[in-house]
Amino acid sequence: MPMPLPHIELNDPRVLALARWRQQLSHEGVFNPTWEELTDQEREDSLPDARNYLKAAIRAGLVPDAAEPAAQAAVPTVADIEGLHAFLYARADDEVATTFDDDTLSEAALRRFSRVSNSNKHAITATAELLVELLRTGGDDERITRGWDLLTGAGEQWRDHPDYLPTWQNPQLASVRQALGAS
Repeated sequence: MPMPLPHIELNDPRVLALARWRQQLSHEGVFNPTWEELTDQEREDSLPDARNYLKAAIRAGLVPDAAEPAAQAAVPTVADIEGLHAFLYARADDEVATTFDDDTLSEAALRRFSRVSNSNKHAITATAELLVELLRTGGDDERITRGWDLLTGAGEQWRDHPDYLPTWQNPQLASVRQALGAS
């Protein structure tokens, strides 16, 4: 006999978190609106589905049944941000150097790759500079944590690099890996 589904209120913070992240994934995948761009009604309408996802995750044993107190999201330091920025920037330069040594790529493909790499480096730099400015001016922790999450998400792409530091793990991806039993 299947275990009974837990009773979860729509105002459970985990439901809101799931709804927000599900919308963010939709935005990143097919450019649907972000959570902030949704109307209040659209946000409210997304909560029952998020609650059902949470119930399914509990039944599958991926998350604990009882709502645990939310862990305080770690706000990075300026040194964290500057260190991860330097790491990502250097990896992008390494990738460009390696790619330009590949004789099988056409000149046009190399130029496209270079433009994409430069664009990524600018985005990484902009994110890092904004985070440092928010930290120095006492910006709100939620925005800082979100920016750090995006920057560490970029860092996750380099997990197999020997210089990768686990202190820069993306918290969401790390928790999914842990739930799946991976390192």
